Amino acid sequence: MTRRPKVGISMKSYQTLPREAVSYAESFEKLLGDEKEIDIFFLPTAVSLYPAAKVLKDTSILYGIQNIGPEANGAFTGENSVESVKALNGSLVELGHYERRTIFRESTDMIAKKVALVLEQGLSPILCIGEEEKLSDKKQLKKVLKSDLESCLKYSDESKFSNLMIAYEPFWAIGKSDAADPEYVHESHRLIRELLEELFGSSKAEKVHIIYGGSVSKDIAYDLANNEDVDGLFVGRFGHDPKNFKMIVNEVKRAKKL
Repeated sequence: MTRRPKVGISMKSYQTLPREAVSYAESFEKLLGDEKEIDIFFLPTAVSLYPAAKVLKDTSILYGIQNIGPEANGAFTGENSVESVKALNGSLVELGHYERRTIFRESTDMIAKKVALVLEQGLSPILCIGEEEKLSDKKQLKKVLKSDLESCLKYSDESKFSNLMIAYEPFWAIGKSDAADPEYVHESHRLIRELLEELFGSSKAEKVHIIYGGSVSKDIAYDLANNEDVDGLFVGRFGHDPKNFKMIVNEVKRAKKL
């Protein structure tokens, strides 16, 4: 099955002012607004989502939010609502990032509820998974990834997995000067695909996009993306300059022969 490649960026809280997100979105629109071969996505801060959405609404660029509450609405002080994302024609919700799990102490059960809610609402969750430390033992790596997948997808409707995106982000590579070795990334993606097949069947597993995130730069983007189980890249600080992001997109297109 040929899956359409995806390349995106989450701004975390680096862009704290709406005007910064608007400026970035305008640069995105100028550089990538007519991209037809790869899905491009942008996840600003919650406060900046509305003004960024106004810039991107008539482009091919997808957008969404970095977190939501576990229910569509209700007594969840300070949380973002999936209904708000839908109202702005957003299509993506990032969930389960290492920082959410550690700094904000989100449990896998909470993440699982959010993933299920996003799928139920017809949007695409970007579920971040990864191991705490580099594991040379493939059996141990597979065991860790299996536990995370089982826990975070336990409430989800498998029939909606065509909307599911897995972001493999080895926690030990986040925020570092270099990404994980391409060979390690390729093997991890193969294991994730294999686990999805074992857990949910090959037809559902083939529909899931698996992208890599964790210190992605333009210098290693081609090597990372040059594998059938790597469906794209989730870019961090190296993409804060839209021109750098564009170069990463070009490297992914080259890897996928597009």
